[in-house]
Amino acid sequence: MELIRRFGARIEADLAASFLRAYGVDAVVAADDAGGLHPELAAGIGGCAVHVPADQARRAAALLADVDAGGPDPDVPPTFVLVHGAWHGPQVWDAVARRLEDHGRDVVTVELPSAGVDPGRLGDLDADVAAVRTALDAVTGASVLVGHSYGGVVITQAAAGRGDVAHLVYVAALMLDVGGSLAGPGDRHLPSWVRLTDDGTASRPVAPVEVFYPDLDADVAATAVARLRWQSTASLRGRLTEAAWRWTPATYVVCDRDTAIPAAAQVTMARNAGTVHHLDTAHSPFLADPDGLTAILLGVDTNLERR
Repeated sequence: MELIRRFGARIEADLAASFLRAYGVDAVVAADDAGGLHPELAAGIGGCAVHVPADQARRAAALLADVDAGGPDPDVPPTFVLVHGAWHGPQVWDAVARRLEDHGRDVVTVELPSAGVDPGRLGDLDADVAAVRTALDAVTGASVLVGHSYGGVVITQAAAGRGDVAHLVYVAALMLDVGGSLAGPGDRHLPSWVRLTDDGTASRPVAPVEVFYPDLDADVAATAVARLRWQSTASLRGRLTEAAWRWTPATYVVCDRDTAIPAAAQVTMARNAGTVHHLDTAHSPFLADPDGLTAILLGVDTNLERR
């Protein structure tokens, strides 16, 4: 643990630690030597310090600096953190990320360890959640966390217990409750277009153009297919233990011509969201209609002061 701030009174240290924990920082309060005093004597006069893990120190210090300056600048909008779905990679967001940046917004794309080129070295849902939380930790200020398809499972868990996620956006995504997974009850409901390796540990989609990209030009679809990866079966069967959409504002983007996750199923899940939009696309609106998706993302309500 690394010391990031000394305080003269225990109550100040406790308040600072509580604030940091609300933003996902693992802060703890300990007695401080107060410049050479024995720790017990220091504690007796209120000498305390806030400690955080070394890899969170930079972000924690920045958060406390925001407090010292009167809080985060309300004129600085949240950063978009974009999470891809199963079998894909972060490059699927390239067109949307460029458009968001053209509007002056900061963007982070996350690479999920459950998808990769080596079927023997893939992560599970917990690894994906950890990757998203690491990305959130690196952002100063608030984030809008966006998940596509299986990425909806990941963001639902990753945002749990965090005060720095201003909004969740589900794009043709699985917006499930505690206990939910892509594989469904009893792990028996993987889509019919999913094929597993002989040992059952990894998977690939069958007929990906028809499933993911039926509304794209042939050359664009072919490029997208060539970029597809292996996906760990463990990630598809990973179950949620928390559901952040229960306390974090959420938007759902229904893709009306989707065949991977039928639009009717999306509409049902979207009942858990405060705002619902529709796009006339199949499963991959970041390729089929990046302008429309970008407009929706730019319009989400990110005013944390209203929460």
